[in-house]
Amino acid sequence: MNEFIEALTNWAQAEQDFQYAEPAYVDIAIHKLKAAELQLSLVIRERKYEEVA
Repeated sequence: MNEFIEALTNWAQAEQDFQYAEPAYVDIAIHKLKAAELQLSLVIRERKYEEVA
């Protein structure tokens, strides 16, 4: 459960960083947000797999 909370927290922080990014840093914020989304997606898939196994 800690991995999920950490991934969700990272995603929320990346989302907030994107919302308040200066124009020069929008590309960086987008990459961080995509990485956080992928991390969260991976954790969710792993949890689903654990439930099935």
